[in-house]
Amino acid sequence: MLEVPPSVTNDRRIVLRSNMNGHRLITVQPKKVDFASKRLYEIQVELRYEDEDAGLSFSDLFNFQTVNDRATFEFDYTDDQKSTYDYRLTYRYLNGLSRSTEWISASSEVLTVPVA
Repeated sequence: MLEVPPSVTNDRRIVLRSNMNGHRLITVQPKKVDFASKRLYEIQVELRYEDEDAGLSFSDLFNFQTVNDRATFEFDYTDDQKSTYDYRLTYRYLNGLSRSTEWISASSEVLTVPVA
């Protein structure tokens, strides 16, 4: 029997190999708070996953301007103990100011970004 790490994809098929990596699919979405009520123009979300031992590095950047926006961050991993990812938020306000968070580690399959 062939055992592979847990994998998720939006593709219609998945190919199984004996040396297969796991594949994670993270749904990224803002919390259901009206951006205008916070005087917020957009939220920029940077995501990254790195496993130097396995030579893996993935990153992506998404911009959200409404509570209905959604995005998907996908990455491969080889070790269940190393399947967490990091994200950083930049809030851009209607008055032209912005603020960024430090990098934050997460492991959930749905990342709900706070609207602040």
